[in-house]
Amino acid sequence: MDFAKTQQERKLFASRLSVMTLVAATSIATNACLAMVLVGQSRTLIIPTIPSEVSIDAYGAADPLYLERFARDTSFLFLNRSPETLLYFQREAQKIMEPTAYQEMHKILVRDRQEAIRENRSQSWFPNDFYVDPKTMYVEIRGTVRIEQGGREVDAQSKVYALTFSKSGQLVRLKSFTEITPDEARGEKVKPVQSLTEG
Repeated sequence: MDFAKTQQERKLFASRLSVMTLVAATSIATNACLAMVLVGQSRTLIIPTIPSEVSIDAYGAADPLYLERFARDTSFLFLNRSPETLLYFQREAQKIMEPTAYQEMHKILVRDRQEAIRENRSQSWFPNDFYVDPKTMYVEIRGTVRIEQGGREVDAQSKVYALTFSKSGQLVRLKSFTEITPDEARGEKVKPVQSLTEG
């Protein structure tokens, strides 16, 4: 009697164990599928300064509008500087730049801050044209830099800057921020406007 009862309990236990194993395996498979879908899908970004929704696809190119606005905000951060805001700039630049790129930039920043304090110099940036190549993660910006010394404007120059970005999954970071000449510019929109002369 006891032997039959034990056998029956073992069968019941084995069937329950089989059901639980099946449920656990199904749960693990479902979670794995969900994780793959979530990692692969685009992340929609809603940023107040962008007029429409943009998305970052983990496996595709970055949205051109996102790159343009990232470049615009980066240019404001890099080029609107004064001795009082340079420490803030260094902290923010570290957040958006690749670590190796920031180490190189940090040396320049320290020197620039010392010169700006010594000369009581600040500068303002006014961008007006962009060229974006999302395939190569490259952006050019054309605009004007106004330099003030002791609260008085001493210079205004037209400038073109080239920015390169890197993308790892859904993370976009700044690789480089470089001043270039108009002749080096890739985009027609950032090349100097040619004035027409009447003959």
